[in-house]
Amino acid sequence: MASLDAESLDRKALAPEGFVDLPVDHELRKSGPSRNAHSYRGIPMSIHDIILATQGLLGRTLNAAQSPQDKEFLKVAAAALRFISETGAVYPFEDYLQLSQEAPPYAAASFAAREAAETWLQQHPEPPHGAFVLISDDYHIVMYVRELNDRRLFPHPVLQSYLAQLTPKAPSGSEHSFDTLENGIAWLHAQPESLPRVYLSIAGIPHVALYHRNLHHYALYPLPKAKLE
Repeated sequence: MASLDAESLDRKALAPEGFVDLPVDHELRKSGPSRNAHSYRGIPMSIHDIILATQGLLGRTLNAAQSPQDKEFLKVAAAALRFISETGAVYPFEDYLQLSQEAPPYAAASFAAREAAETWLQQHPEPPHGAFVLISDDYHIVMYVRELNDRRLFPHPVLQSYLAQLTPKAPSGSEHSFDTLENGIAWLHAQPESLPRVYLSIAGIPHVALYHRNLHHYALYPLPKAKLE
């Protein structure tokens, strides 16, 4: 049996009641090698190493915590990392971390019309409570109360604040100008590589095109006029 190193012992100390701790090498074999060994936010570590190091940090913090409530919160954080590993979500989590650096707010699904979104929501075995979805490229949040089987979609203003942050970065004039939205979208799809974010002019109106990599979908939005003046 593999021996436990110092980092494993840190992780064992933080294991919530009811959780069985695994040696580091066992967990790495289960999860497999990382697809991307490059750095994340300047940290030269793979996603597996980042998760393990974070688990170790949580263990040390738990040992030093004084409040019983703080200890429980730290155990919840540890359980969240275990959930990511044990449900096979390590690579989606890695994508999420990378996407969050340059992409728009994460959306779990995209629908052309409200009716399609409602059908998806009602037929979903376990709707992703708290997730964003796009309906005609407008953000909505999924609300699901499991005990009541209550499923709803509500508009969410997350996009407005994101566009407000982008607007000051927009160039004064766009080199990509199109008469119609359809022509702009066709040009985007014709590019050899997906563009995470690009500024366009549609019928003389400044727009930004945002690419949702997990959905393979471009969404175009007019930039707020007040911020452009």
